[in-house]
Amino acid sequence: MLKLKSSEYQTQVPWFLWLSQSFEKAYNLNRNYLIKLVQEEHVSQDYFFHTLIHFASVETKAVEPELRLMHRCRNSS
Repeated sequence: MLKLKSSEYQTQVPWFLWLSQSFEKAYNLNRNYLIKLVQEEHVSQDYFFHTLIHFASVETKAVEPELRLMHRCRNSS
């Protein structure tokens, strides 16, 4: 079977995420942890779909919670 490797143009796609303070508060997000996460860990395009679907409040079995960018960025209550 022929296996094709995706080019870096497909796998290393930059994306920009802006979050308002009210959004951070509504989702109980820790901005500093999020910044540290994306600076220190590999965040691939795989996170994009799962993060966007989560923000849109879409419920589907296609979403893998561990691939939501904010999965580990919640403030402790």
